[in-house]
Amino acid sequence: MDKTLYTLIVHSENIAGLLNQITAVFTRRQINIESLNVSASSIKGVHKYTITVWTTQDVIEKVVKQIEKKIDVLQAHYFTDSEIYQHEIALYKVSTPEFQENPMASKVIRRYSARIVEVNPVFSIVEKNGMSEEITAGFHAADRGFGIATLNENHYTWVLSRLAVELENMPCQYEGFSIQTWVENVYRLFTDRNFAILDKEGKAVGYARSVWAMISMETRKPADLLTLHGGSITDYVCDKECPISKPGRIKVTEKTPVSEYQTRYSDIDINGHVNSIKYIEHILDLFPIEFFKEKRIKRFEMAYVAESYYGDILSFYREEVGEKEYDIEVKKNGTDVVVRSKVIFI
Repeated sequence: MDKTLYTLIVHSENIAGLLNQITAVFTRRQINIESLNVSASSIKGVHKYTITVWTTQDVIEKVVKQIEKKIDVLQAHYFTDSEIYQHEIALYKVSTPEFQENPMASKVIRRYSARIVEVNPVFSIVEKNGMSEEITAGFHAADRGFGIATLNENHYTWVLSRLAVELENMPCQYEGFSIQTWVENVYRLFTDRNFAILDKEGKAVGYARSVWAMISMETRKPADLLTLHGGSITDYVCDKECPISKPGRIKVTEKTPVSEYQTRYSDIDINGHVNSIKYIEHILDLFPIEFFKEKRIKRFEMAYVAESYYGDILSFYREEVGEKEYDIEVKKNGTDVVVRSKVIFI
């Protein structure tokens, strides 16, 4: 039976030895405690235990009932991740002299909605609220000079060129998952970034490969990545394998479109052109819902060729090139190719 991450909240009187009694309930059932926090509650004389464990609903109900039988326990409840709200606070300690000498420091703080909570002659404390991924990713990219906001100030931006995704299993609704990402290669005009999709137990259930280019927002021409910031982007290349194949070449010979669509406001991204995810949504809409009830996507590829804008007419050409394998080409205004895609079902 699949296990779920549960959070238990226990309120009790502040009695010595009660912690051992509560943890013993888990030990006897051979349930590993993922995290445990004990603190005073907002009510004087009442303490709160916050415990997270991986188990089944049947077992967690029995555990809660057993804990509530303890004389000094006032109440006990359990929750799933979808029933609780999590918010994290990160505190960064930086050297005040270096902080004052770096003109980008205050810009980064404002850009990511952080705030300075303390300043003295030796060090300063910066506070950032949010989730772990949001906190670390934004600061790391900005610190390295490749964050989207930093690039926009210099009139550059990242654009996605190619994408390939393979999934062994599809995550279920409300099921927890995480994503790991790393840079595989850096070339003069492109960089390869890979992803691993992990289930709630940390097992890889899918991988993705992507190719990115940095372009000038003024000329729309690609930037030389090996000269930007002295080529420091190569310092972040990781020697880690990605087990799926790279995106391949896609050629569609079909001349009659299966669908047409005029781009709308909701299709446009911050760069003023159709968002890359919107192409994926429109391509998947080419297949009837009955198709997805019987099959699931094994591999999905995208090759972005050109940009399209608000009001453009997109024509979709679909060609079946193998069993459960389809190649799709998207043209704007009947002429220019903007996207090519491959969808493989199982």
